[in-house]
Amino acid sequence: TRKKNMSAAKRGPNWTNEEDESLCEAWLNCSQDSIVGIQQKSDTLYERVFETFVEICNQKGLGNNPGLRAPSGIKARWHVISKACSKFAGNLAQVINRQRSGATPQDNINEALILYKKDTNHSFTHMTSFRILQNAPKWIIYESNLKDKTSSGTKRKLVEDTDTVENDDCVPSTSSQISRPLGVKSSKTILENRSNLSKSSMELAAAAKQVARAAAAKSKLTKEKIAAINRLADTTIMTTDTANLSDTARRYIEIQQKLILEKLQSDASGGHFDAGDGEDNDEDEVVSDKGVEFLDSEED
Repeated sequence: TRKKNMSAAKRGPNWTNEEDESLCEAWLNCSQDSIVGIQQKSDTLYERVFETFVEICNQKGLGNNPGLRAPSGIKARWHVISKACSKFAGNLAQVINRQRSGATPQDNINEALILYKKDTNHSFTHMTSFRILQNAPKWIIYESNLKDKTSSGTKRKLVEDTDTVENDDCVPSTSSQISRPLGVKSSKTILENRSNLSKSSMELAAAAKQVARAAAAKSKLTKEKIAAINRLADTTIMTTDTANLSDTARRYIEIQQKLILEKLQSDASGGHFDAGDGEDNDEDEVVSDKGVEFLDSEED
């Protein structure tokens, strides 16, 4: 009892929804940053997540005291959130796959909440975190890896393996399965040239291309998953706010939006659309002169 009380006394205060949101944003920011070193291990990743978390909390005026949240606490909390969100995502997919006639998106969510509570005996309390994560390409791959390892029956430490950053953009995989990550030199050049571009939009677009390549190389990811990732990337581009972008950045987004619309119109009319020549002559380039290409069958 004494040990239990001492342990409780050392614990920080309960996490707030705002802190959970900030943690998810920090994890996505660090996981999607291409300007990082190769073979960055789990502890290094969470040190970066911790630093970014503190910055985000300060920006939001949450008054976070870094002494109350150590990197180890950040890591533990992320595992709680990711496990719950992954479980809820599975419940939601189960509901959607039933294709109940007349069901609205909110109806599906409500039914998924019921399933979650039935399966876990607990209410799902991370909805705001789930909404932040659910459409992020890196979260989709992260969650898929967790499910693949769980279904295969492996007894390795899933979280440690999955959180290890094995290439520049933090997509978990073996080196032989993933396309070569962006070169550090090329990534730094791109970073210097994009100072006026919306950071989140560029990172999501670049991450989406890497995710599409990674997904194409992973035998366990179906074509439906690859198509879903591409649709999420298109949605990100189509919903980008160009109001505060530079002229060059705005032009880039407009061109990408036009290509997406032309492809949708072509698909609707049964025609054929080719946004590029199908060749990738420079693996170190995130964006070619024809924009980010999302190809289901592209392999390096």
